[in-house]
Amino acid sequence: GAGRRRVAVLPSSQDGKAVEVVTLPDPKDGTPSEYALGDGCILEANWFRPRHASWLVGNEVVSDGGVTLYTEVHPAFFLLPGL
Repeated sequence: GAGRRRVAVLPSSQDGKAVEVVTLPDPKDGTPSEYALGDGCILEANWFRPRHASWLVGNEVVSDGGVTLYTEVHPAFFLLPGL
């Protein structure tokens, strides 16, 4: 939901840069999937959610103990279904 905090890991090429989280069709099967538009790249979201976990971020506890790992995807993958 809105205002919910999560922990995300992005490639070092995105350090200190803002990303925009968007929903795009998965190139494999067209299902809506989460991606992030970074500085000159597209990042695919992969979620890892252990059953019982939390994160300590600064002085705050983030009760959603999952982590979203973003990895770079070559833009050509989005063109493949149209070929």
